Amino acid sequence: MRTLLSINRMRKLPGMILVLCILTACQQNGTAPSSDGRTTQPGMLPDGSNIEDLELGDVGISSGIRAHGANTKAYPTVKNNLPDKLIAFGKLFMGAPYVYGSERYEPSTFDCSDFVHYALLGGLGMEIHAWDSRSQWEYVKRYGSRKFYKLEQARKGDLLFFMNYTGPEPGRYEGIDKSKQIVTHCGIYAGNGYILHTGSAPIGVRLQKIAGTHLEARFLQGGSAW
Repeated sequence: MRTLLSINRMRKLPGMILVLCILTACQQNGTAPSSDGRTTQPGMLPDGSNIEDLELGDVGISSGIRAHGANTKAYPTVKNNLPDKLIAFGKLFMGAPYVYGSERYEPSTFDCSDFVHYALLGGLGMEIHAWDSRSQWEYVKRYGSRKFYKLEQARKGDLLFFMNYTGPEPGRYEGIDKSKQIVTHCGIYAGNGYILHTGSAPIGVRLQKIAGTHLEARFLQGGSAW
């Protein structure tokens, strides 16, 4: 009887090994499980399609994402309009209060990375599974089509990343070796020299001019999320 049980256990081993191999491969590839149990690849939309494949007429409605009491479009109808859709959605939350460590799926308050994450999710349907500014930069580095290290190369809709804030005067950041700095802040480039982001009270989410401010002095790098 014991011999029979041992044989049955051995027959099950190949299946168990296969499952372990699949799990290991998922971990190595950085694939994150979505809330409904499915795996979500970078750039995947709620219906399972990829944002790069959008064409004229593609429309989706996000479930559970609300802005001003109305369901919002999860991704745009025209592929080439992604930056405008992202910024237009983000502007719906102008003035929303800043709260460090705010709830990632609840839009009454934001911190900087929460705002970027929520704007991508609600405006374009992109769930990037990156919860802080440093991991969002890592996402851009790995999956984005463009990366840059000079502000003049920024395009509308790009994500911008900044080093630590030590004061409002740009002169405070002179002489700092930026190659040794880490990302502590992020926002969305809105075009015409402005960033859409959030910061400390009393303003919260706002459009802010970059040139001549501490933001220009603190800039480290940027890029596209798609």
